[in-house]
Amino acid sequence: MLSGEPRSFKEQLRLEKCRMLTEYYTNVSETLLEDICDFLGEARKNVIVGNKNTLMFINKRGECVNTVNVTAKDDSFDILKINRRGVFITNPYKSSKGTSSSGGSSNNNNNNNNNNG
Repeated sequence: MLSGEPRSFKEQLRLEKCRMLTEYYTNVSETLLEDICDFLGEARKNVIVGNKNTLMFINKRGECVNTVNVTAKDDSFDILKINRRGVFITNPYKSSKGTSSSGGSSNNNNNNNNNNG
């Protein structure tokens, strides 16, 4: 499909979603993009799931039918998912440093126990 013009609006959207992979991975070939577009077009529930070094082709039954090694351009994401509804990116978790909490609930519990007695 990549070599020719998309025949429908759905094909155009699928093509744009597939091409978005080149923003996140360094070694995505035109052949791989074509395979991904074709796979997504085969069934509505087919999904592509990627992490920093692997793209998995998940079929409508939830089975991984193909795995392709890839290389992420950077650490800007943890998981990438492409399905018929869109492209979903899970950003890396960043903890907030320097925060601490102190326990203050014991005083409240003691007050409650004293009031109940």
